[in-house]
Amino acid sequence: MLPNRKPATRLRHLALGLAVALALPLGGTEAAAQSIMPSVSTLGLDSLSCPRSTVRLGVLGDSLADGLWGAVERALGQCPTVEVLRLTQVSDGLTKTPPEEWIERFNDATQSTDAQDVFIVQIGANDLSSIRDDRARVSYGTPEWDTLYAKRVSELASELQARADRILWVGLPVVGEGKFEPEYQHVNALISQTLAAMNIPFHDIRELSLFGAKDFVMNAVVDGSTRQLRTPDKIHFTPLGYELIASALAPEIKEAMATRERKTVFGNASLQ
Repeated sequence: MLPNRKPATRLRHLALGLAVALALPLGGTEAAAQSIMPSVSTLGLDSLSCPRSTVRLGVLGDSLADGLWGAVERALGQCPTVEVLRLTQVSDGLTKTPPEEWIERFNDATQSTDAQDVFIVQIGANDLSSIRDDRARVSYGTPEWDTLYAKRVSELASELQARADRILWVGLPVVGEGKFEPEYQHVNALISQTLAAMNIPFHDIRELSLFGAKDFVMNAVVDGSTRQLRTPDKIHFTPLGYELIASALAPEIKEAMATRERKTVFGNASLQ
């Protein structure tokens, strides 16, 4: 199994300036020891304001990515200057659908040759299966699969680079389904190493998705109230859980919108 890369520094903390404490561990007993997530000052989704210039945010991937899309849409969808593009497909990924088909979906949805300002990608949760390459079937768990999967990640990332000013590629979270957990770590490692070779940041959310606990949890205390952050399948998040995860991307989204503002201002300015 490939080694994991270190998480992006800013993803070590939950945003929104909330104090989060472990409430119900996987076993569901209140008597279990609690660990407190310290209050942090990192700005979250609630810090995002409507930009004056047009900004486009695309979200591509599977059902986990769709949850991130929902969080960003709730935060910025009311802005007349922001378009939040939804390019997600439940139960899909890169083993079932090759990169060129994902890009075709992008082209059909945008009908534009202009670059998106920010593109959020989260994919891989449904990719623990064989890949059909031409007429051959490459089995999951083989070195050949690793090579082919990394190639598909590289191809998708390369095409998105040509269509986006900034790519925020988000890894898979810690999950409560034991059979998936080590496999998701392996997929994360493949993706992160592939992106590192392309100079594209990989946002590891494994630590973030623990919400301050040492192991997987379903619930946490948020602002003094016990809240459910994961769904019964122990893979996906509740809307609040997705907002806490997406809030870690807020600084980069905010920076991208500021960059767009500067482009607009200086792009129209006359040289003296």
